[in-house]
This record gives sequence, structure tokens and C-alpha cells, in this order.
Amino acid sequence: EQAAYKDLAESIDGYVKAHSLDLGAQKWTDVERAFESGAQKHTGSKLYPYFLAYKAEALVQQGKLKEAAAVLDTVVSKINTQQPLYSVYA
Repeated sequence: EQAAYKDLAESIDGYVKAHSLDLGAQKWTDVERAFESGAQKHTGSKLYPYFLAYKAEALVQQGKLKEAAAVLDTVVSKINTQQPLYSVYA
């Protein structure tokens, strides 16, 4: 679980940079890939849905709205209803 936290933090750092510096479409593709990689690597982690949620945001930034909606459906199905952020995604 510690590795998942580390990977999520590193991916969020890339997200923040892409968002605040407006680095363009290629950077959002990189951000999407980073969160997808983290999600695949940590499917058993309680952080798994958060990797997907950020991936969905990166897809939105690229204009891939249908794909983002599908990913968010997965987020809602995977997030524990007892998690404090459940209501944000559900």
C-alpha cells in the first residue's frame, strides 16, 4: 500500500504541473498514462479508484469525454462506499 501512495503522489505531481503550467495536449497524455500505469500496478489497493479518477480528469482535459465517463463509472463501482470521498464520485 505504501508503494501505491508513492506512485499516486508522483502522478499527482505531474497532474498539478500539467494543470498549472498549461503544458499542452502531450503532457495530458503523459498524465493519463501515469495514472493508468498506477491503476494497473495497484489494482488491489484502496487507492485504485483514485488513480482512475485522475485518469478520467486527464481524459477530460484531452476532450475524450465518453472515455472519461466510462472510467468514472468504474470509479464509482470500485470505490468503497465508506470512503470519505465516495459521495464526490457517486
